[in-house]
Amino acid sequence: MICPVSHHDERERECADGLHLCASCADRLAEAPANLAALYVDLEPRLASSEAADGQPRGKGGTPNRIPNSVIVEARADIEAVLRSWSRLVSEDRGISAPHPDPADCGRFLTRHTAWLAGQPFAEEAMELDEVWRRHRGKVQPSLARTFVVGGCPAPECAGTLTVHLSGDGNAASVIYCDTDAEHMWPRDLWLHLGLSIEAERQAC
Repeated sequence: MICPVSHHDERERECADGLHLCASCADRLAEAPANLAALYVDLEPRLASSEAADGQPRGKGGTPNRIPNSVIVEARADIEAVLRSWSRLVSEDRGISAPHPDPADCGRFLTRHTAWLAGQPFAEEAMELDEVWRRHRGKVQPSLARTFVVGGCPAPECAGTLTVHLSGDGNAASVIYCDTDAEHMWPRDLWLHLGLSIEAERQAC
């Protein structure tokens, strides 16, 4: 089966085993929720709170903000809406509790379910998460690296918590690691495998 997503080089790619996306698109989808949640936070300081004497908008720290306030507001609303809508779809389709509508909570929730999304016939539509991130990432200068909690570690007999480490360079999240066992670590190219492990553990419960 051919991946339905249009690629920048216009080459067709085979879908990964058991998925409705190629491996590259599945990896992008796996990273998108964390990237969106971080971008939502990074955009907040760009909201202009005052006007300089020359009429140039300035951010909260007094630094010039060349992007109109309305554009930042619209970008954050776009991010919030896409995270909420896909979280709602996943919770309804899977019969599980929806997360709090806060973008950070939705980002954590969706990160745990991107492998499931990549295996659905509507996986191409779920790539909207990546598209929204790419659409708005240029509106902010990336901040320093940050972390946020994803959920429980799927490793056998491990009670640790998984945390995403965001690189802060404007690209994708770099690594997910367990706070209990240092060997339980997944770099970005293994996010899909991690998602599949989490999904397998969920189905076994």
